Amino acid sequence: MSDHNETKELMKRLEKEGEAKSQSILAAGPKSNEALLKSVTDMLDAGAKEFEQKTGRSMTYAEMRSMYG
Repeated sequence: MSDHNETKELMKRLEKEGEAKSQSILAAGPKSNEALLKSVTDMLDAGAKEFEQKTGRSMTYAEMRSMYG
């Protein structure tokens, strides 16, 4: 996937999925800081892996910030 528009669409989808996963993490109730950090890190890692798999390259820092804030 090298097309710029396809990459932008992938980023939008991953961002929406990240938002939904974040909401479910928070809705699951209280967790220790360590468990919360692991849940968030796992979510970000999954998005980065899918991005790399679909685009053939790692996500740039700017792309990561754009998607996940």
